[in-house]
Amino acid sequence: MNAELSRWELAAENIAVKIRWFGILFGYILVNLGDVQHQIILNAILALGVGYAVCDTAYSLRGQIFLRRSPLLISAMEALFIAILCYYHQGLESAFRYYYMLSLICCAIRHEPRVTYTTWALHSVSFVTLFFVLPSEQQKLAPLILTLVIVLWVTWASSALASLLRRVGDRLSDLNRELEDHRTLLEARIAERTLELQEAQAHVLHQEKMAAFGLLAAGIAHEVGNPLTSISSLVQMLQRRDQDVYTKEKLALVSGQLDRIQTTLRELINFSRPASTARTRIAIADVVQEALNIAKYYKRPKGR
Repeated sequence: MNAELSRWELAAENIAVKIRWFGILFGYILVNLGDVQHQIILNAILALGVGYAVCDTAYSLRGQIFLRRSPLLISAMEALFIAILCYYHQGLESAFRYYYMLSLICCAIRHEPRVTYTTWALHSVSFVTLFFVLPSEQQKLAPLILTLVIVLWVTWASSALASLLRRVGDRLSDLNRELEDHRTLLEARIAERTLELQEAQAHVLHQEKMAAFGLLAAGIAHEVGNPLTSISSLVQMLQRRDQDVYTKEKLALVSGQLDRIQTTLRELINFSRPASTARTRIAIADVVQEALNIAKYYKRPKGR
């Protein structure tokens, strides 16, 4: 599809193609269902119209517009085509004069008002020329003036309606673009809020794990603390007795390790206790040291 064509141009071309085929079908019915003079000539002229409509349809099916850059050439050909049909049919009173209106409607929905009014001027010249080339007995002013007035009115009405539809279409396109922009922004915000919610959920889960770990640490410290107290008491009793140097050294080593275990258990218990909201003065060095005492058990260096 040609990237230069807008949706409006393609839709208007589709309507224009249907109007042309309707006009050709109407013409064949008008020419062949009654006793009409110059029937062969009229059918031949309509066959030229069929050829043009076929080209127009073929281009439309491919997403293109036949003679898109030469709208006035199309208007001039249509003016000549309609005038010849009227000349061989019934002159100024021929039903083919309504083709001028169909041509102007097609022009209005496809082109700017200036092109439409120029087309009206060409059609008016065509119809006036037809008036002068007809025999004197067929030169009637009433059909001439009435047709020119109606054609002018159709030109104004179709041009105004097409302009209104273009403005509405442009406004709808702008609104659609704004809606797409808002939808994209909304999706981005939803994705951002979803990420924040996931992070918050992960943080809550981590806090729950830490709380559970605190309860578990308190329970383990309580269960381990009692046996350690008994062992520590036994070691102290043994140290009061007379022992050889080797035994005293080993008991001192055991006592030191027991103190170390008890210190670790106290740290775990302190860590698992709920934080107090009471405001008191403390030494920052003590807080840092307590944090370091807990962090030393964390084995991953990157997260320590």
